Amino acid sequence: MLAAPDPAAEVRRLFGAPPARPAPAPAAKSPPRPPETASKRERRYPLHSIDQIASRPLARYIVKNVLMRDSISALFGPSGSGKTFLGYHLAFALSDSEDFFGYRGAPCDIWVISLEGESGLAQRVQARRKRGGNGNRIRFITAPVALNYVDDIEALIATARDAGICDGMIVLDTLNASMVGLDENSSADMGRAVAALKRLRDETGCAVMTIHHSGKDASKGLRGHSLLHAAMDSVIEVTRDGDRRSWKLIKSKDGVDGIEHPFRLDVVELGTDDDGDLVTSCVVVPEDDAKSATRPKLPKGGNQRIVYDALGELLRNSRDFGKAGAPAPRPCVELEAAVENIAPRLAVEVKRKVERTRQAFTGLIASRAIEHREGWLWLP
Repeated sequence: MLAAPDPAAEVRRLFGAPPARPAPAPAAKSPPRPPETASKRERRYPLHSIDQIASRPLARYIVKNVLMRDSISALFGPSGSGKTFLGYHLAFALSDSEDFFGYRGAPCDIWVISLEGESGLAQRVQARRKRGGNGNRIRFITAPVALNYVDDIEALIATARDAGICDGMIVLDTLNASMVGLDENSSADMGRAVAALKRLRDETGCAVMTIHHSGKDASKGLRGHSLLHAAMDSVIEVTRDGDRRSWKLIKSKDGVDGIEHPFRLDVVELGTDDDGDLVTSCVVVPEDDAKSATRPKLPKGGNQRIVYDALGELLRNSRDFGKAGAPAPRPCVELEAAVENIAPRLAVEVKRKVERTRQAFTGLIASRAIEHREGWLWLP
């Protein structure tokens, strides 16, 4: 019986033995690190004694117990809270060597990068100067700025150096307007914005404050990714309840946080426009806690809220001032005219609209949310 053919042997007979597989080359070894001298190791990882650390200069403030010189900070609040007016109030206080809500400020140059509300910029400045502000150490940039454009950041740094602005403060109004093409909710994009703010601080020697918005849920703080709050040295929150406004430090590495500071916005008349209509703006006026606590609490809903808001519109458009003993610059509206104008807005039966409007006014006047005398209405 013949043995079964060996396929491997037949291949070797016909084609010869296959070439031997070469042995794998030995793995290349990293060249040994050259020995480092002691001086090189010291430069890379310097060690400081406790005495050396203790002898360093103390941190310098720009607003004592609120903002430090070498800091980045955020001032934020919902729309209409008065955050921009508060930011300008701070700028004028530092420029004019005034205290900020009782906190000592360090006089310095202020650089405002105004990216929102440029149309109202002149009015805000005029209103503050009409109330005695000077602001001669404030400079403005109104051209577009994008924190994610390296050219823009380098141009800002060069501008600051050319103008001799250093060891002062930069106010960026607003963060959102400077994040062109970036997503506030992205950690990577917010990281780029924060890195640009830090570079501005480091290369100009100025504290940097950005004005920002709160989210839809104001209790969650700064709008956007949580990286922003974590990166800030100080965070100031501005809140509003009706015409009650206040600010407090909710994060501080070196200051005292949690203290509320009430303020109001006073209307300042600036003249008339080409149509003869009154032009106004507002200024921040600090209030003490006792006075703020005694102010009337405004309605949050119902007919009184509708009537109160509608009256505000009428007063803003009124050309009558200082009637029936009201303060001279205070706009006034006749009660009967207000009832007639506002009654159709109430969502009640037609035959009840006037009656319910009068009831709402009666409640608002009783709570001192509205002043009424001799048939005229105005806000206290």
